[in-house]
Amino acid sequence: MTIALIAVASAAPTKAEQVGPNDYLFKGNIKDTDLPPGLSKRPPPGSSAEQVDEILKAQPNIVLDGATLEITAPAAGSTRTLMINTLELRNGAAIRLRGTSLELDAHLLVSDGGKFEGFSNADDFPAVAPDGQAGMTGLSAGTLVLETAINRNDLVYVSLGGQNGQPGGKGLRGTQGAKGPRGDNGADHLFDCARGGGSGGTGSRGGTGGTGGRGGSGGNGGKLILRGQVAAQRSQITFTAPGGHGAKGGLGGSGGPGGPGGDGGGGTTYCRGGAAGNPGVEGPSGEEGPNGEEGERGSIFAG
Repeated sequence: MTIALIAVASAAPTKAEQVGPNDYLFKGNIKDTDLPPGLSKRPPPGSSAEQVDEILKAQPNIVLDGATLEITAPAAGSTRTLMINTLELRNGAAIRLRGTSLELDAHLLVSDGGKFEGFSNADDFPAVAPDGQAGMTGLSAGTLVLETAINRNDLVYVSLGGQNGQPGGKGLRGTQGAKGPRGDNGADHLFDCARGGGSGGTGSRGGTGGTGGRGGSGGNGGKLILRGQVAAQRSQITFTAPGGHGAKGGLGGSGGPGGPGGDGGGGTTYCRGGAAGNPGVEGPSGEEGPNGEEGERGSIFAG
């Protein structure tokens, strides 16, 4: 089934093209806040199936034509609700949940390559964690509840992948080595130099670099719950819900600089002072941080 929509002229482009008294067409990417009012509702407690059916019949018809609808987190709770008469996903249109859960109640779901999505690689963390810090754990994909009927022979793609973890930060640089000991002072005979000032000692080796931060673990894949007629249409749904990948641990920190050489011993009336000591060697690099764990795979329930 396809909703018949007749375009009407508009003085200025809008995100929603209202093409009928209760029909809305979207061709550009939108958020749920751009949808017509009155969709975010739930049936009153204790409503019968017939009463819910009447509520749905009075709801708008929504068409996403090659567009993406982003579901945003509600002000309270973690679940968005949408009640729609007919929802049509044309030309691969997508509804993106990311970490938000969605309960969709619709009379009919029409799909031309339509899909529901969790996280993708485009949602990866933009940068590694700060130096010395562990990466953040990826977000889980949330739960999608579908209470609808899929149009005959249509296929719906549901991919509720978890978010990948954030790479761990580089380990902190090692501490600087201690300064070398001062050389012995020179000494004179009565009329000449007995011994010159001694050279300063070599500085100590720099400290070992810090271990890199642990990579963030991947978020869990989402859950798909099928209710109503769609529970018997499992074969029309392609479902995947991989956990997000655990990120790599951070690189080991650089070794600390060697300590400065010790001061030379002091000179005397007839003797020169000693030379400064050599600086110490740089410390060894730290170890790479451990990788994050893989997120758990999501699941599907029908009932």
